[in-house]
Order: sequence, then C-alpha cells, then structure tokens
Amino acid sequence: MGDGTEKRGEKSSVKGVVIKAFPADMESECRKLFELVSDGAREVVEELGCDADAMQDVSYRKRFFSSANKGFYEAQEKVLKAFLEEDVSFERELLLRGIMDVAVWQIFSYQLYIARRLYKEQRQPSLKHSSVESMKAAVDSLTSEDFYSIALLSDLTSFVQVGDVVAFDPDRGYTIVEVKEGEVNKRILDFSSFYEKTRCAKALSFFKEREGKKVYKQFERVMRQKGRMKHFQEIMESGDSYDPDSKYQVRISESDAEMDSWDEKLDDIIERSKERGWALDVIESCLFVAAYRNNFRFASDVIFNYWFEECAGNADFPKVNFIDCMGIPLALPVLSRHIDKEAKFDVLFGRVVVRFGLDLDAFIELCNSMGLKARWSTRKEAEKIKKETGGCMSFTINKKMVFIEGEEGGVGPLSDGILARIFYHGLSPVSAVKMLKHLFSVDSW
Repeated sequence: MGDGTEKRGEKSSVKGVVIKAFPADMESECRKLFELVSDGAREVVEELGCDADAMQDVSYRKRFFSSANKGFYEAQEKVLKAFLEEDVSFERELLLRGIMDVAVWQIFSYQLYIARRLYKEQRQPSLKHSSVESMKAAVDSLTSEDFYSIALLSDLTSFVQVGDVVAFDPDRGYTIVEVKEGEVNKRILDFSSFYEKTRCAKALSFFKEREGKKVYKQFERVMRQKGRMKHFQEIMESGDSYDPDSKYQVRISESDAEMDSWDEKLDDIIERSKERGWALDVIESCLFVAAYRNNFRFASDVIFNYWFEECAGNADFPKVNFIDCMGIPLALPVLSRHIDKEAKFDVLFGRVVVRFGLDLDAFIELCNSMGLKARWSTRKEAEKIKKETGGCMSFTINKKMVFIEGEEGGVGPLSDGILARIFYHGLSPVSAVKMLKHLFSVDSW
C-alpha cells in the first residue's frame, strides 16, 4: 500500500535522547504491558484469522477491535497509575511512553505524516501537574462499554502534542479532542469561537483589557491549539492545509508505489547473531546492518564503525544505534518494528546491540540506477538551502548535501526525514527512492 508523504516541512526526526539499554528490572513490567497493546485481539485472530475479507464481516470486526482496544485501555490504566502514584525514572518513563506509542501508532496505521502533524517538538508535561482528572473523565466518556470506541491520553505518549485525547472509532476514524473545564476556560472558549468567526480587533482589545494578561495568554494558547487542530483535520480530510507553526502549506501526496520494509532482513540478522555472537549484511547495496551479542556488544561501536568506514569510505555518513529510536518521539519504538518478539526485548534490555549505517554514495548510485537524478551539491548550493530552511531539513557532510533533481529541473535536498524513515520506520532504500521519485515528480510540485 502506498504511503502518504509530505512535500513541505519534513523536519529532522533523528534528534533525541540517548540510551544504551534499559535496566533488567523493568523487563517484566514491559512484557506485561506490551502483551496488552500488541496481543489484545490475538484470540480472535487465532480463532478466525485476519484478512481484508474478515474485516468486512460486522461481527468479526466488532470482536477484533473491541478486543484490541480493551488491551489499549487496560495498558493505559496501568501506565497512568504508574505516572500518578510513583516517582518514575527517566528510563522507565521512556519505556512507558513507548508502550503507549505502540498503541497510538497502530491507531494511525503507522503513518508518519499523521504523527508529524501532532508533534510540536515540546517536552511532554508531567501528569502530576496537569488536569488529569478531567482528561481521564473525557477518556472514559469517549470509550464505549464494549471498547469498540477507545480514547487515549495524549500526554502519555511521546509525540501527540495537539489536543488532550486521541479518540478512535473503527467506523469513523480518529479525532483529536481538547478538554477544558472551569468558568474561566468557558469564557475563553466562548470568546475564541466568536473571534474565529469575526476577527474583530476591538472585541479582542476589550477582552484583553477585561480579562487581564494571564487569561489573555491562555486565550492565545487556546487559539494556537485550535489552529493546530484545524490543520490536522484539514490534512485528514483533504491532504492539503496551511501549517500555523511551520508557516508552510503542507500537501500530503499519496503514492501508488508499493512501499517495502526491510524488517524481515533485520529480524534475520538479529537471529543469525546467536550463532557466532555477531551477524551483518548490506541491504540493497547501501544500508549496512550489524547485530552483536555477548562480549562483542561492548565494542560494537568500534567494530561496526571500522567495517562501515572501510566499505563506505566515509566516517561521516549517517550511523545510528537501533535503540536510539526509544528517545526519538517520531521514530517507531523497537516494540513497533515487525521483528520477533524476543528480538525486541533483546534489543531493549541490551542482550543484543544493533547498528545501522547508510552509505550515501551508494544511495546516490541507487537513485540514479532507478531513474532518479541524485548528486552531491556544491557548498554554495548547500549554504543557500541552509539559509532557506534554517539548516533543519537536510543531512550535511563537509558542507555539502545530497541533491535530488526533479523531472522539470527542480532541485531539492535529501531530507533528514527520509533517513529517519529508513533507519527508524523500516522503509527499504529502494522504497525510499520510489518515494523520492514521487515527491519530485511533476505532479507533486
């Protein structure tokens, strides 16, 4: 199935906190929570199977989603309780948010362009200092008794930063809900609705004078959230909307090209590492992957870098540790990748270290072999792009970028977002080239 891709504003997704492995005493809790968010509908699937035809059957569809959503809800109850009742360590917070991310990514069908619209590069708030009771009441009211409809708290995830609640109904899709309570919030919401329709400057000035600076700042926050929610709704309905934060017009372009994953090969490399303590492979001539166990884990960075740099010929080409994804909000968590369950826990708890690297010279060759013109920019071209974008969109080496040329001569840089899709969303390099060909086609511009 084709993937929705963005023409504008694809910011870097590679930045994040760094963690090498999670403490062993967290594994039991992690396994129990993962069971809830991943296997809620397992009995239904084992009994009746799961395919497109089955989903057309009303009774099957109801059983499947009710079971899966019940697992999401029960996991949320446990995660929320942990945040409210205990002092959660940094590592445990990452794991707990990662668990809720697994649920939300499923609701969003793993579509990165949807997640991008909801992530505002902010730190998620502490649940102990938010109006969690009113938000929890909203969650319960939006969750049906049979769990066919479900609502999840945005603040429990690592990346949903628009609205307070993600509500999901299999028949109607998902919506973002803002929860407000109290007399002051009622006045703000009433005036914001009036101001949205009239844009009356005199009324705005009177409201500011009457309510004071504190309430007016709250009104500004409400208006920003309304703008973001409107943008999200427009993207979901038409695929075309002005982003009030980036100031870009965002157009979601649907590609008919089949987007393949390299997760099966990743799973094989991790499995083969059990034989000798290590395994490696080069996928589609440019993606270097290696897994290390036992004592090899402790020198994995040195071993991998030596192999990669000897073969790729450039120490500055992008390299990552698989587990880095747990500290990057827009990356799929390890638990969302399509690899063996035990392999997931081996990665999370340090029993295996997995490293990736992308040979950009080989990737350029792959692009050109598939009919997409790609080259290294000049330093002058790269500097111009950096000034235009603030330097946040593209991977730079020695002050140069990889440039992609469209059919009509339009030129643009290879974005960090494409690298993130390859490393952290399992997009195969060949599929990445297909995506770029679509993005740089005549119709996409």
